[in-house]
Order: sequence, then structure tokens, then C-alpha cells
Amino acid sequence: MTVIEPAPAVSTAMSTQIATSRLESTLLFAVMATPFISFLYPSGAWWLAAPLVSAAAGWLILRGAPNRVFAAFWLLFLIVQLAGVPWPLSFVLPLVLAFVAARAWPAARAATSWLKWGALTWKVWQVILPTILVSSGGLLAWFVLWHPDVSDIVTSIPPGTSLAVFASIALAFSILNALWEEFLLKGMMWETLKTILPEGMTLNLIQSFFFGLIHYHGFPRGVTGVAMAAFYGFLLGIIRQRSQGMAAVVITHIFADLTICALLYASYTGAIE
Repeated sequence: MTVIEPAPAVSTAMSTQIATSRLESTLLFAVMATPFISFLYPSGAWWLAAPLVSAAAGWLILRGAPNRVFAAFWLLFLIVQLAGVPWPLSFVLPLVLAFVAARAWPAARAATSWLKWGALTWKVWQVILPTILVSSGGLLAWFVLWHPDVSDIVTSIPPGTSLAVFASIALAFSILNALWEEFLLKGMMWETLKTILPEGMTLNLIQSFFFGLIHYHGFPRGVTGVAMAAFYGFLLGIIRQRSQGMAAVVITHIFADLTICALLYASYTGAIE
């Protein structure tokens, strides 16, 4: 049998292309990681992230990197943070603009190929249901046993808010927050890491670490909260792998956010001290 070796020029060009792609993906990951780390510090830390994010994102966009729409998102996100755009617009607006651009920009559509429903089979539900029970039980235990100070969140609920009004707000928040966090972590970051690492445990551990970081000042909070959120993020990563889509992950996440809202309202009404 005669083996035909590839032409050296073709082989070299392919190796260079792969190396360039990995370099772009690694740089894009750095663009993503920097704002996440800023969640550990006061809002002024966004200014520290600005030079790296702006320069790296701009370079990726100008180069026409495959995932440049992700770089565009982080650049928009940084701009609205520095401009003081209030939540939830500061989170939702860049995401909407980035995805509109991705759909209208043919060369960038492949970057959102992960945005699919996925499977919701009984095998997937066998992972979803225990994850919901574990997360809701863990949040309740943390809140009741640790007695964390979440007064900054509770006092943001307007006085005299009825259960019906709060329930409507809680549902809207839970859906938007789940979509935002999962699109970033199980969508953008996951797809970027897939071009650097195999889609396995290491990839899942990395994204779950960043999921934990954004909860340092959230609910749950502190070092314990980061660890709890990271473990929960890892379970969501398993659901993402099993379902091969985003629906199962978002649905599971919504239940955790609804549990958080219920605990906050219980604290607001004095049902839980």
C-alpha cells in the first residue's frame, strides 16, 4: 500500500491555523475571565479590567476571529458597566445586542450554534430533579443555619410589597438571571473552552469556578457561597453535557433562583429571622 504524505506547505499552513485559533481562543478566554474576577471587588474594579478587555476584544474583532461576537459582547458589557447603566439593563442589553449582531452577521452565526433547545428526555430529568432538590435544600440550609447578612438585598424590596407583586418580579428575575448566567457560562465560555480543551471534567470545573466567583457578593455569598455555587455550576455543566442544549440548564437554574427569592421574601416578612 502506498501512503501519500500531505504536502509540507499544506501541513504547515494547517498547523499555523490551529495554533492561531488556539491563541485567539485563549485570548478570548482571558477577556471573559477578567470581568468575572472583578466581581470579587467593588464596582471600581471594572476600570482595572478596561485596558485588557478593550485591547484584546478589539484585536479579536478586527482580526475577524470566529468567536468575535463573544469579544464584542464583553466589550459592550464593560462599556455599560463603566457608564453606570442600572441593573438589569447593564446585563441584558449587551447580551441582546450581541445576539442580534450574531444573527445579522453571517460570518459570526457559527458562534451561536450552541444556542439550541437540546434534549429533555427522562434520562435528562433524572439529573435535573435531584439537582433542583439538592440546590434548593442547600440554599435553605445555608440561609437558616448560617444566618448570613443579606440585608442589602432584603432592604431593596420596596416597603409594602404584596406577595402577588413580589411573585411576579421573582419569576421575571429568575428567568432573566438564569438566561444571562447560563448563556455566559454554559454558552460563550463553554464554547470558547471547547476550542482549547476536550469537552470533559476539566472544562466543566473551569466554568463552574467562574460560576462560583460571581456569587461572592450574591446569594449564597462569601467563601462558602462561592463553593456552593461552584458545585451547583458543576452539576449544571453535567446537565448541559447530558442534554446537549440550553433548555435543561436554564430550567434547572430558574428553580434555584425562585428558591432564593422565596427565602428573601420570607426574611422580608419576618417569617425567617
